[in-house]
Parts: sequence; C-alpha cells; structure tokens
Amino acid sequence: MNRIRSVVMVAAVLLVAAPGAASAGGANHVVQVSAGAGTPTAIRADVQWAPYGGPSATSANIASAASTDCTGCRAVAVAFQAVVLTGDPTTVSPGNAAVAVNGGCTGCDTFAFAYQDIVMTSAPASLSPTGVAALKSIQQRADAVARSGEPDAQMEADLKALAAEFRADFEGNLVLHGPAATSDQIDVQTGG
Repeated sequence: MNRIRSVVMVAAVLLVAAPGAASAGGANHVVQVSAGAGTPTAIRADVQWAPYGGPSATSANIASAASTDCTGCRAVAVAFQAVVLTGDPTTVSPGNAAVAVNGGCTGCDTFAFAYQDIVMTSAPASLSPTGVAALKSIQQRADAVARSGEPDAQMEADLKALAAEFRADFEGNLVLHGPAATSDQIDVQTGG
C-alpha cells in the first residue's frame, strides 16, 4: 500500500506589497531529487545564503522529492536558504515550498523539507567567516539527517532543530550595517 502524508508549517511570512514595482528577483534555491526503478535511492541536502538588493524580492526556496514506478524507493530533498535583502525593497514576497510525491510506487518513502530565513537591512551586509563555517556544518548535518534512514517524523524533528540552529547561526554571524527585520518559513511534506 502506498501512503502519502503532507505537513505544511509556516512560521512567519513577510509580505510587503507596493503598487508599480518595476521588476522581481532574488536568490532562488531548488533541491530536486527523483527515485525510480533505475535509481532506487535519491538523496540531496543543500544550504544556500545569498544577498539580494533590488526593488522587488521574490526569492524562492524549493525542496522537491519524487518516487515513481518502483518498489521500496527512497527520495529525500532538504533545502535551507537564507537571504539578505538590502536597499529597502518595496515588494517582498518570498516563497518556500517542500513537495513530496509518490507515483506508481509500492512501499516507497518520499520526504521533502524546506526552510527559508529572510533578513532585511537598508545597507549592505556580509556573513562572517564564523558564519560561513557554521552554515557548512549545517550543510553536513542536514545531509547526514537526509541519509540517516530514520523515519520521516524523526527526520522532520531533527531538521526543525537544525533549522533553529541555521537561523541563529546565520543571523548571529551576519554583519549588518543598518536596522534589520526577519521572517522565516518552514515547509515539510512526506509521502510513504
């Protein structure tokens, strides 16, 4: 029997809309995996941080996992993204999504987790060397969780704890040159 379970959690969404925004942009981060008969296991975790300075910010963070036409396949996608918006954009509408899909599977396990942290500042910002090292550590630990083979509920709990560390490490090691406001989003989907 094939079971698909979806859980979506949004901790906070920052949306500031202004009429007549000239263009949209920002850092986009996509982690996509696909398992099937020829590739029964597909696992990927990735961490991104990026600055963006423009009038309209629509940064997207997407984790997408699919298992199709196989028996006992496992697909896991994990995406962590932190974006520093500089220069007081007039429109901010970040997107964060985790999508896990099983199709034509028997006994497959498909899991996706996405976490996004947005920091706004009116002046340039950079990540300290300590912050860069901390995010590399988060990357390694996210990959270890994704490859652990533990049940989806435990992976979700582990990754949520890691998301709290990611936010603290990112924001605590960000060198800001102006006032900041933050927003974070979590999206998890599992199928099994």
